[in-house]
Amino acid sequence: MSVVYVSPTGSGDRSGSSKANAAAIDSLNSIVIKAGEGGTVVLAADEGAYTTTRSLTITGSGVTITATNRDGTSGVAVFEGSRAENWTVGQANGNELFRIAAGADNLVLENMHFVNTGTAIRVIGDVENLTVRDMEADNVRRFFENLISGEEQTATISGLLIQNVDVSGFSKNAIRLQYDTNNVLIQNVRGDSERQDGDNFAMGVHLDDTVHDVVFQRVIMENAIQTRDATEYWNGDGFSAERGTYNIYFRDTVARGNADGGYDIKSSHVVFDNALSEGNGRNYRLWGDDIVMRDSTGRDPEKIGGTTSQGQVWVGAGGDVTIINSQFEDAGTSTIVFNNEGGALHLIDTEVELAEGARLTSGPVTGLSERDVDRMPPAGSSSYEPSPAPDGGEGLLPSLVGLLEDVLGEGRSVTNLLEGLSHDLLASTGSSRNFEFSTNRDVSWADDPDALAGYLQDTGSAQTGHATETWASDQDIATPADLAGIDVQFMASPDLPDLPASAFLLNSGEGAYYNPGQGNVEDGFSFLIA
Repeated sequence: MSVVYVSPTGSGDRSGSSKANAAAIDSLNSIVIKAGEGGTVVLAADEGAYTTTRSLTITGSGVTITATNRDGTSGVAVFEGSRAENWTVGQANGNELFRIAAGADNLVLENMHFVNTGTAIRVIGDVENLTVRDMEADNVRRFFENLISGEEQTATISGLLIQNVDVSGFSKNAIRLQYDTNNVLIQNVRGDSERQDGDNFAMGVHLDDTVHDVVFQRVIMENAIQTRDATEYWNGDGFSAERGTYNIYFRDTVARGNADGGYDIKSSHVVFDNALSEGNGRNYRLWGDDIVMRDSTGRDPEKIGGTTSQGQVWVGAGGDVTIINSQFEDAGTSTIVFNNEGGALHLIDTEVELAEGARLTSGPVTGLSERDVDRMPPAGSSSYEPSPAPDGGEGLLPSLVGLLEDVLGEGRSVTNLLEGLSHDLLASTGSSRNFEFSTNRDVSWADDPDALAGYLQDTGSAQTGHATETWASDQDIATPADLAGIDVQFMASPDLPDLPASAFLLNSGEGAYYNPGQGNVEDGFSFLIA
């Protein structure tokens, strides 16, 4: 493993051997290859912007590309492209920056800020295990996409993490995934189109072909629009997934202010948990089969323009949707709360508030009780006013305690859950931390491999052979009480044995993976609470 250095124009002998001899950014790929598997390429973060307007193709594997300041502290490398600062339709889209070639596996790209760029990151061939994190992008056509180039037939990504990313101003997509891309976690990401208009079919996230096993957690997509004549259909979705995609999970996600669908989902096997959709033409536009929505909210849909209807939930022909313990609120008279155009729509314990004069249903809806419906005075055709995003759920402490009590049974105290603790990143909101937990008994994989019981499979679509969790916080944690407000996501492999619930698995640290061959958890601590 080696560390090599890059700066905007290079310095010294430009070999990359030290900061004083940093290579120029134009030679990035040769430097990646020089770093080798397990190596690190360090971009100078405080020596000016990288004004590269040509593409940088990466063919090397197993390398982390990061950025630091002269003093060695973590920094952000700024890349300035060729897209017009105040882009409008008809102007050039701008340059592509990073192009990741087939076989460039196990790459990590982090600590970068893209400004005025056509596409920041494009995967052009099949790759595995790609991580993109701690990024910002301002005024791009797309932040991330996979699209073939040259003689490649596919650009499938098997294992993708996009984390801690903020995109402000996009005309096409924040993220576009296609081919057979699979095992994807998109976490702590915000994409605001800022209503960049005229680049047809703007969508915050677009999933196509047979993309599958995708988890969205704490992801916000807003303000995608395609302005057309009043007699035409206006596009613009927050989250869009085409037929053929499957196993999609939304947790603590937000779609807001999009001209068409907040969530326009044709996928099969979809779960929404604690989703919010507000101020979109149709908050939830659902076409796929086996779609389950739990503990979610639709609020104040707004028809921005064109021929679309204004509604909370729209179900297309062939759709099969079950909504559980959710709520829909709106004082707009133009709203159709539940519009079923040939599918199946079933409600369980779901509450509705709607304006007097608004339509509650169009088409068949089962499970809707009059006691769950309240009418309110109207506030115009739409009552949309932007509101804060959800806070990420009920927090780790109450949810985890509840889960543990369910597993351990009554009479087993979990208030002493936290005895030891460690954390490593004290950065911005949503930064990841490593925590160490222990209780009455610690059981390692090697000591008691049969005690893999009681794990929580939250999505049903986790990576084969892995059990991972991500815990996030924006504050220092010192006591159990401090855990309130921290969200937790549990993912467990369906390949793990389905044993009686007598123990509970916790892994600490982001990217802590269960290693079946070695019987341990790598890059983190593991405890079984029994």
